[in-house]
Amino acid sequence: MEQLHINKSIVQQFYTDIIGQQNAHAVDRLLTDSYIQHNPMVKTGKAGLLETLEVLKSLPKDANQPTPELGMIAEGDLVFTHFKVAFAGQQKLVAEMFRLENGLIAEHWDAIQAIDDYAWEQVVSMPNGQQGAQPLTDVSYRKIQQLYNEVLLPQQYKNLERFLVAQVTLHAPDVTQGVDHWVARHRKYQVDKVHRVITEGNMVAVQSSGVVDDKAHVIYAMYCLNKEANITKQWLTMQAIPMQMAHNNGMI
Repeated sequence: MEQLHINKSIVQQFYTDIIGQQNAHAVDRLLTDSYIQHNPMVKTGKAGLLETLEVLKSLPKDANQPTPELGMIAEGDLVFTHFKVAFAGQQKLVAEMFRLENGLIAEHWDAIQAIDDYAWEQVVSMPNGQQGAQPLTDVSYRKIQQLYNEVLLPQQYKNLERFLVAQVTLHAPDVTQGVDHWVARHRKYQVDKVHRVITEGNMVAVQSSGVVDDKAHVIYAMYCLNKEANITKQWLTMQAIPMQMAHNNGMI
């Protein structure tokens, strides 16, 4: 568990020192020399992130902008975060995943989704996982694995009572409640492949790819489970995969 705390601390420094303070020296301190970028708009490597920092520095600052409430979970060498942020006059939901290597950030994935004023007011960030609860972590992982294998990948929505509480809350990004709303929202997209899963206690984050409105998307789904391992809340953040990117790494 100590290593998970260390990994989370390193990612927290990424946000405070690199993104918040736009400290170029922190890039060398926190990232590997072979840093891999998957954000489609940012060049790969440290140089790409440094270029992005220069752009951020040139943007007008909003002194009244609240600090994002960061939800964070970790497992193995991966750390996942979820938050909402107001940036350059737009409101966004952000899901990010980091891979660490020898105490440094080696790889970064994300999805950024624009949201309207209603969603901005309604959506809350994903909470942190219950730490020090390995049995719960194992149960949570198995339950979400079954959800994808039996429901989402084949799009078979029978027997959902095995997975969801009756008043499951879905942040997608509009907020709805109930199994019927959950099914209606999930019928609007198709998950084709699960790529990475992070589980900590009662929280599970899934990175997948699929199709939304006939366009390829990267899809991040976050789940909160109760002590019976049923899903009480879910968050979705999606982004279309562009035809051209600033690198050849892909978004996955």
